[in-house]
Amino acid sequence: MPRTKEQYAEMRSTTKEKITAAGLQLFSHKGLAATSINDIASLAGISTGLLYRHYKSKEELFCELVENAVRENQGVEEVLTLQISPANIIKRITKEVLDALVESDEAAQYLVLMSQSVLAGNMPEKALELRKNDFALFEQTAELIAKGQKLGEIKSGDPLQMATFYYSAIQGLGMYKLVLGDKFIPPSVELVTSFLIKGEP
Repeated sequence: MPRTKEQYAEMRSTTKEKITAAGLQLFSHKGLAATSINDIASLAGISTGLLYRHYKSKEELFCELVENAVRENQGVEEVLTLQISPANIIKRITKEVLDALVESDEAAQYLVLMSQSVLAGNMPEKALELRKNDFALFEQTAELIAKGQKLGEIKSGDPLQMATFYYSAIQGLGMYKLVLGDKFIPPSVELVTSFLIKGEP
């Protein structure tokens, strides 16, 4: 019996999910330059010909993954604008990140991927352009920290430096999640935010 349009669409969707999962894993571990189309196809369990039906190049796939990561960060931006105290906003963001890291490797892979989209010198122009949106998070978080300092919730210090340190810690947790795998034990929200929030142990 011939397949229906719905079945073909489902097959296509499943194949694309395999490709993006394989690309994310390889790019986060090896980087763009060291990852080949053959590597991605092999890990996804498909032929290179089938992969090329979905993506013209590994750079196109990389850009889509960076775009996915930027879209995920929009959720963080929304939390930053909530009408609750700065300390509670920081705790909420931290908890969501830690929960995501525990749930699967994907969150960690995206964190590492975003770093690579800046550090490597051979990133596609579109990926670099998309990545600029992420820098706004530093400024928004610094503003939040400054507000918290005025309210007496956040410890003293340069807000931008503290925001940088905070995101560096989050980035490092993503990296060690990939390095340690099942042995990864996430720190508590209180530990991660202790250098920021007054009254934290």
